[in-house]
Amino acid sequence: MIPKLLSPNGVNHKQLKYKDERAKVSQKRYLDQHSHPQPSLHPGDPVLIKLDGEKGWKQPGVIMNECAPRSYNVQTTGGQVRRNRRHLRFCPSGYQHPHEFMPDNTATEQPEFLPVPETSQKSESEVQPAQPLQVPTDSNPSSSTMRGVPGSPYVTRSGRAVTKPSRYRE
Repeated sequence: MIPKLLSPNGVNHKQLKYKDERAKVSQKRYLDQHSHPQPSLHPGDPVLIKLDGEKGWKQPGVIMNECAPRSYNVQTTGGQVRRNRRHLRFCPSGYQHPHEFMPDNTATEQPEFLPVPETSQKSESEVQPAQPLQVPTDSNPSSSTMRGVPGSPYVTRSGRAVTKPSRYRE
């Protein structure tokens, strides 16, 4: 081996610092091209919360106060949490979160059997048992999947079930 190759060479710190600064300026310029400041939130604003690893804006909350620039205290069903502005999304005041405000559908369900009117003058042999509710069926299965029940997913010709995203469900 050549002894010259084994000796350490000094690093030009001025040149290294210059290249590093130039790279930082270039990165900042390209980042700032498409970024903009987010509007500030005020106490009482309804928001949805999502952390970086989560999928979808799910947890609702209300802004309590601003702790620091871009940092807010949010009141949720689980208590009070502090979140950065990028983890909060303003939602309209009329928005109802699907998990908290589920409508009670028990009153609108149809009975399985039709009730038989009770008459005291008929004997037991004349009284007919309750008849099951008859639902008209189509001979064409594709037309029944087109209409479908509002809560059930839409099924394509290939058999894939298509469900609406949670934010579009009523």
